[in-house]
Amino acid sequence: MQFCLLHVAMRYSLLLLCLAGAFAVRAQSWRTQFTAAQEAYQQEDYQKAKELSLLCLESYKKEDGTASENYASILRLVGNAHFSLEMYRDGLSYINQELTIREKDKDVSYAGALENAAQFHAAMEDFNEAVKALEKARLVLELFYRIGDVPLVLNALAIASNCYLAGNSVRAMELFAKTFTLPIA
Repeated sequence: MQFCLLHVAMRYSLLLLCLAGAFAVRAQSWRTQFTAAQEAYQQEDYQKAKELSLLCLESYKKEDGTASENYASILRLVGNAHFSLEMYRDGLSYINQELTIREKDKDVSYAGALENAAQFHAAMEDFNEAVKALEKARLVLELFYRIGDVPLVLNALAIASNCYLAGNSVRAMELFAKTFTLPIA
């Protein structure tokens, strides 16, 4: 009887060990896909990057799915791959999902996501929306940088450029003048 119980216990232990190993391997798969998608993107193989990043997104949702920094990073990669393929509307939907995740922190990553969204709007020639996103990003950046620091200068120039492209040349010139009279840190 003891042998039988020991045998059953060993079988369950082995089964649990195998299941734990399977889960550990599965947990790596979205990370591996993310790395492969990043490599494809860096090699300017944007179609492959898009396909791999979408697979990564599906795997992440199945394996974890929590709205985390990892999820936001995957969404950014998917969005940027779409941007590089000039699929702006599709890409912007992923960037908007990223913004929803990052919005709670109001940190530099959130500001970067807003600036990224502005690039999508500008590419679709929706310059007023680009300005709105850039102005929101500026409010966040001002929490972390001083006037004259490079991130704020670049943000101001992006706002001014989009104002000009939106037909608001007076505001654009005011922003350009203000930006170029700042001491650059």
